Amino acid sequence: GVLMLLAFFFLARRLIGRQAACFALLVFAFPSPSFLYWTYMPNGTPETILLGLAALWTAAESREHPGSASLPALFGLASGLAFWNSLQALACVVPGTVLVLRSRPGRAGAVRAVGLAAAGFVLGAAPWITYNVVNPLASFRPNFAAHPIGGFEGLISNLKQFAFGRLPELIVTGDVEAGGTPLAGWRLPAALALVALNVAAVLLASRRLPEALRRGRTIAQGLAPLGLTGVLASAFFIFFSEIDPTPGPTTRYLLFVLPLLT
Repeated sequence: GVLMLLAFFFLARRLIGRQAACFALLVFAFPSPSFLYWTYMPNGTPETILLGLAALWTAAESREHPGSASLPALFGLASGLAFWNSLQALACVVPGTVLVLRSRPGRAGAVRAVGLAAAGFVLGAAPWITYNVVNPLASFRPNFAAHPIGGFEGLISNLKQFAFGRLPELIVTGDVEAGGTPLAGWRLPAALALVALNVAAVLLASRRLPEALRRGRTIAQGLAPLGLTGVLASAFFIFFSEIDPTPGPTTRYLLFVLPLLT
């Protein structure tokens, strides 16, 4: 958990500056109970979030240091390790790749960066790749998140579940296990505190909006890829997969959205 906060802070500092990153860290350090529930258990999810944020951080650093050969390789390594944990890592791998490519001038620089990142990815995801070669695509066959929905009705059903179930649970719920956690009795105070904290964040961001707009480089190269990350995480795993008819808690597939929108 501490390493996840550090990775988030380093990423935010590189993209939006130290002062704004400190406030973003404060907001991220007190997320919704649902996010805390999924990121404190030894179930692979905390490592996936950590490695995904680390991959984006190294990608952002690669943008600032276009001559570095190690940073694209480290981005690939972190991405591979994250992907080995979960397909959710695509939410960071794709925009991170965009950042790395945009940091390399010319076709030769981009090809070199892609090669280094690919080598790092293969190294990080080597156990996953080996398993799926020995057992052809075994990781995909039982994985409902990798199966497309069965038509327009499935998409509508997923949209309803997202709007009225998973998104509210991710943002404000204080009773993730339906009365099974100590947080259950603090649902309303926790929700009010989270809303107040996020309102304060919006107000602070609004005060700094003119400065942010003048820093077009930050908007174009920093915030836009992170927005793409949130869209990808939501669209791929929530809207277009067989996630709705699958029993069990599936809000975890939205977890990347929270730190990236923060």
